[in-house]
Amino acid sequence: MAEPSWRPSPMQSATGRARSSPWYKPWDTSPAQKSSKPEHTMFGKLMMKNLPEMLAKRVVVGNWCEVLANGLAGIPEALERFGNAGVSGVKLVAHPQDPVA
Repeated sequence: MAEPSWRPSPMQSATGRARSSPWYKPWDTSPAQKSSKPEHTMFGKLMMKNLPEMLAKRVVVGNWCEVLANGLAGIPEALERFGNAGVSGVKLVAHPQDPVA
């Protein structure tokens, strides 16, 4: 069997399965091969138009996050806090490149 290329041929799905194959599933196609529905396109355009105003009025807000001290070395302490129910509604983020203090 030939080595699959990174780009499927027109007769293959994104996973390399032939479209005539009994194992072919239509959801295997890449997003570039799927056509969008008009209502999704309309929603996307509306969101792009109104998003700055929605962010300014805080209708749409981002997630709360906390950057852990000491990079990866701060993870055990964060896991301990998580286990003791000391973290709620916050994403804990560790930056691997941060030096240990």
